[in-house]
Amino acid sequence: MTQRTKALGAHYLDSGPLLCLGGSATMADLYDQTYLAEARLVGAVAAEISRRAVRRTAPGDPRRQGPADRAARVAAGRYRPLLDAAAPRPTPAPPHLTSIEASLHTRAQRKQPGKILHPDEHRGESESIHAAAADGSGFVSCDDDARLEAAAHGVPVETFVDIARRLAAIQRDVKPKRIVSELQSLARNGIDIGDVVQSVLDLRIAP
Repeated sequence: MTQRTKALGAHYLDSGPLLCLGGSATMADLYDQTYLAEARLVGAVAAEISRRAVRRTAPGDPRRQGPADRAARVAAGRYRPLLDAAAPRPTPAPPHLTSIEASLHTRAQRKQPGKILHPDEHRGESESIHAAAADGSGFVSCDDDARLEAAAHGVPVETFVDIARRLAAIQRDVKPKRIVSELQSLARNGIDIGDVVQSVLDLRIAP
């Protein structure tokens, strides 16, 4: 859980938190006022959001654009300057980055044995963790494996719910009940928020 005395500081956003921001204008407004100036992206995350934003499918196709894709479209527009400034992938890829990619691949295979994983499936998380470890930034992700991997490399990690906890604690314009409602709406729409939120008690920050 978020520590009250720990400042967020510079941080890399994974694609999940960006979808959360794209799916809730209320949370995006609060985040932008407080933390946007310290946000960073890597190229793979920017590319993933951009791809989802323009994905088109035929009527009746089960992959037809849903809430997460619509959130990507909103995020791609709202955070265009951030996406355009995303850090490119190092070339050639340094051993530290490739080791992170291999570890995330292994973690995923353990969860879903037999599944064929796309080689770039964890590229955004890997590049974010590598970049954060290199420049001393934090990492905000809703993916359990990505957060575990980041912590293993000494990178401070938080979920989108942790960000919501911070915002609930430091501002009074939006009441905690409204923040809970926004988080629950995101979760109902299939957007991972990184934690379970049932009431305002779940927004408490550890002393």
